Amino acid sequence: MRVAATPLILLIGGLWIAIIVLGLFGQWFPALLLSVPLMGVHLILGSAHDGKISTALLIHPILTWAVVWVGSFVLAEVFARAFAGGSPDFTILGLHPSFACIVFGYWIGGVATLTVGFSRRRRLWMTDEQWTGFSQKVAQLNESMGAEDPGVES
Repeated sequence: MRVAATPLILLIGGLWIAIIVLGLFGQWFPALLLSVPLMGVHLILGSAHDGKISTALLIHPILTWAVVWVGSFVLAEVFARAFAGGSPDFTILGLHPSFACIVFGYWIGGVATLTVGFSRRRRLWMTDEQWTGFSQKVAQLNESMGAEDPGVES
């Protein structure tokens, strides 16, 4: 699938502006939902090589991660509204149910989905040849600037 970087970068800027404006008006939930496409666009740009991204990589882990995030945010909102002004009769591992959705969905679920997904689809994300080319390019840039980075092999 082709990826046009310039429109996506402009979209990132627009999403940030929208999130900030929504936050200024106290609309945290819509702003939170907009963070999903914001981060998704970053994932797409970071996963694309030569203007292309694998459709399989786009579906898993990126789309799967987006569903996990949206689900955790929606559940957090549902529980927050259900127990607004009071305490719930139960907790989830000692956490308020709305916060538990964020911890287990957004944080743990999101990290696990991306880590497992990119690990299992490593060749779709970055081949050994692409990594070697990137490392050589960084080494050349460092050399031309007179800098040395011991963490980059040439």
